[in-house]
Amino acid sequence: MLKIGDFSKLCHIPVKTLRYYDEIDLLKPAGVDRYSRYRFYTAEHLPVLYRIRELRELGISLTKIKHLMHKQTKWSHLREILAGRKNELYQQIYDMQIKLDQVNHLLQRLDDQETLLHFDVLLNQPNKKELISMKPTIESKERMLFGGVPYLGKNENNEIIQIWQVFNARCSEI
Repeated sequence: MLKIGDFSKLCHIPVKTLRYYDEIDLLKPAGVDRYSRYRFYTAEHLPVLYRIRELRELGISLTKIKHLMHKQTKWSHLREILAGRKNELYQQIYDMQIKLDQVNHLLQRLDDQETLLHFDVLLNQPNKKELISMKPTIESKERMLFGGVPYLGKNENNEIIQIWQVFNARCSEI
């Protein structure tokens, strides 16, 4: 049996990761010293750890890996998880290709004009690309008071609607 530190060095996995895997019941040590609380691992842990590592490198979540490791899962379930991950990767490639096209478009415009005289915004909507030019202007206005609610995110779960509700409820405080 190997102490956790020795096993960590052997596998090139941080001790902290091995402790975490123990906490979430993903990879339990062969034994734990009752006085020092040192965890001990055996050679049988190596293939299991390498499988966990391989699936993590593919972007599979620890929750799904745990499910795969603890049950006598049929290969069809692993196939299903890998097929889902494959679809996610294809979507990421597609999204990155759109961004690459935008960068190439702006680079081409820079090559053509040597400089952009104004800001251009390329709106990507399903099956529709639209180029909107926005020329900045500076205007003098009377003094104004602005209020808002801080938000950082991508509105993946329609959070902006909730933020507007919070803002509207507190609008009278301004």
